[in-house]
Amino acid sequence: MTLLSASDPQLDFENLIEQVTLTNEPIFISGNNNQTAVLISETMWEEIQERMDTMIADQPINELKSGKSEVYTLEEVMQKLNLDKE
Repeated sequence: MTLLSASDPQLDFENLIEQVTLTNEPIFISGNNNQTAVLISETMWEEIQERMDTMIADQPINELKSGKSEVYTLEEVMQKLNLDKE
């Protein structure tokens, strides 16, 4: 897992975009107040969207509306969808 600081003056987003596109590995970028964002490739984003759509379609609509659905962290979703490369 790559973790970078948003305040790093050496941060080169052009290079990071190329890196996530070529490796399909997410890059975690930490900001102020322990907040973290994740940079992923468009391909990975599309895969996540497709798989989430499938997961949602498999759940009864009433369950979704009632709020009984489970909440997952990004890491849990990536692991469940076999997108984690660890």
